[in-house]
Amino acid sequence: MFLANNVSGVTFWRMYQYMKEMNNLGHDAVIYKYDPTKKTMEEWEMLLDKDRKIQDEVFTLMQRADVIVMGYAHMPISIALIAMFQMEKKIKKPILCEIDDDIISTPDYNPACRSGWKQGCFNEKCVLEHIKMADTVISSTPYLGNICRKYNKKVECIPNAIDFRLWNKRSQNENNKI
Repeated sequence: MFLANNVSGVTFWRMYQYMKEMNNLGHDAVIYKYDPTKKTMEEWEMLLDKDRKIQDEVFTLMQRADVIVMGYAHMPISIALIAMFQMEKKIKKPILCEIDDDIISTPDYNPACRSGWKQGCFNEKCVLEHIKMADTVISSTPYLGNICRKYNKKVECIPNAIDFRLWNKRSQNENNKI
């Protein structure tokens, strides 16, 4: 099970491609609240503490899954969900933290700072807690993996699942330029 809580493009390359391949191999993989045909995603994480239906859906899917791959947590309610799930003794399932951003070292000039992602911010603390709690951290690059190892020794590097067949499709304008 994939719990995507990042932007649609990141989810497409970091989760959806893997989910699709897992399903092609005969596994039953799902991404909660993700539709690859839409440009935006339903922000279930933002609604988790307010919407009982979402709480029930996420928890039920987590119970059914063999493994949970969750994009790095942005909200304390997500940290609470992970902690509650890990404390449930009957449900021994790994929860992985999937991360592709070095949010710990976001420089002031980065546009993310304008939306609140500054060093030492509340969101950063949630992400760090998720990294520490995870059974394994999945990073997109070895460099990011080394940063995450400061907080959790179990880190695996899995690059983005870019399907280069999709990237080779080029459109040309009337001047025969790409």
